[in-house]
Amino acid sequence: MLHLRGLTYDSNAWRDGQHPFNVAAVQHVRDHGLRFKHPVTFFVGENGTGKTTVLESIAARYPRLGRSRLTSTPSARP
Repeated sequence: MLHLRGLTYDSNAWRDGQHPFNVAAVQHVRDHGLRFKHPVTFFVGENGTGKTTVLESIAARYPRLGRSRLTSTPSARP
């Protein structure tokens, strides 16, 4: 399994001031990088491919790990 250890900014790829590089949190990553202390998981995919449904299913299966109620979300309905 591939684990991300950090993020860095390639200043040749984008111009400063262009979204999202004008957002303060992204500017911080640009200036200082970002290092992860623990493994990080990303769910990546096109719209409508089920990313949210997978996360809501995990949350519903392990309710003690989270505090949100899922009864109002479409994936919680039969």
